[in-house]
Amino acid sequence: MNRHIILIVFMTVGLCATAQMARQNFGIEQRNIRQYTKTHIPMSQKHAALLQKTERKIPSVQQRDDWWEPDTIVSDAGEIKYREIFRYHKQGLVTTRLTQMNYENSWENYFLDTYSYDGKNIATILSQFWRDDTWVNTDLLTFTYDGNNNMSTMLWQWWDDGFGWMDIAFATYTYEGNNMLTELYQEWNGESWMNIDMTTCSYTGNNLTHVLFQEWEDNWVNSFQVSATYEGENLSESVGQMWEKGKWINLERVLFSYDGSNHLFNELHEMWIEPNWFGYMEYIYSYDGNNNQTEVLIKSWDYDEGWVDEYKIVNHYNADNNTEKIENWIWNIEDKKWEPIYYGSACFYNNMQSELWINAQTATISYINVTQLFVDDLTKNITFSIYPNPVSGNVTISSTVEILQLHIFDITGRLVNSQSPVGNQVDFDSGTLSTGVYLVRVMMKDGEVRTGKLVVK
Repeated sequence: MNRHIILIVFMTVGLCATAQMARQNFGIEQRNIRQYTKTHIPMSQKHAALLQKTERKIPSVQQRDDWWEPDTIVSDAGEIKYREIFRYHKQGLVTTRLTQMNYENSWENYFLDTYSYDGKNIATILSQFWRDDTWVNTDLLTFTYDGNNNMSTMLWQWWDDGFGWMDIAFATYTYEGNNMLTELYQEWNGESWMNIDMTTCSYTGNNLTHVLFQEWEDNWVNSFQVSATYEGENLSESVGQMWEKGKWINLERVLFSYDGSNHLFNELHEMWIEPNWFGYMEYIYSYDGNNNQTEVLIKSWDYDEGWVDEYKIVNHYNADNNTEKIENWIWNIEDKKWEPIYYGSACFYNNMQSELWINAQTATISYINVTQLFVDDLTKNITFSIYPNPVSGNVTISSTVEILQLHIFDITGRLVNSQSPVGNQVDFDSGTLSTGVYLVRVMMKDGEVRTGKLVVK
């Protein structure tokens, strides 16, 4: 049921491209927050994702025999290469996601996401980019949850050097059990929260059968809707319609087919041209003997040649059934050959229970067994100290475990000092800081995070 609902969501995202355009900007400081939450958190940890109900409930690390998460991803984007380095704490939840760019054969810091948790749920995601040898705030996401650990609210803020954190958007969610019923999306106009759009979901049992999108124009006005039908638990058809001149107009239909092992193997996309449906795109899925998805072949309809190849996504797996390499290809119709292309696609791990979206021509992925992090922690005793404290001059921060990153925040949450040392000790002059109380946050080599209080006098 989980992956079926995700397929409906992907379709609705396409249908809502026009409605979302006003708030989509893929620059560093202005990003589509919904896409951000879906692509910046490994799926097994996405407790704060937009549609948490569609994804598997992952047991705690202590209950897992073997659980993997990405360690390092190296992405080839053609002229540029990127590297993403993940760190985790003892519960197997991601603490940081560092993105670096390869410039003149040297890796340089580019972007950093830092995660904090309320139990197993993500409480905040702090996003920063590297400027003038320091990390600079860009975005902050803050989440709250109900008693069933379903996300209740999401606050999106941008950083302004002159004013601090500025409210941008706020989303509120309601549920029936663990099924999301509504999402209200609002934006801050400088004085109050302004309604933007509303999503309303309907179910038959736990199967998502209808999604209604409405926009605010002094009242709620219909925009799009998607209806789905099932054969048993398998999604068989979804139909997207646009609201126009007081009635629903057919827009797109997707037909899903499955093999004898219950794998989705064909996805036929059709557009409505009065009075019939016409196929225009087809997805063909392939699997290996371990039930891992190895290839997605995307075809388009040509009125002269019929179905022709367009794109191909290939996943290669390691012995642990985790994607170790992903390739994206486009068919060169003139030269009749496949060529690499920068494209967005999913890599799968943990026997396809987990999924992570990667933009690249090719990408190689290594993993870490996060179950072992918990086992190792049982015998580990980390000592973390700040001295002297209070201080008016040089201060030393040390740990029995190698320190990877050091962040110091003032009482308003503003980042005032950031370093990426290599070693067990960091020394700096507190004279650069004003008198007051500061929060020191240190990330260790193994992903463990420690915090402490620093008093500057």
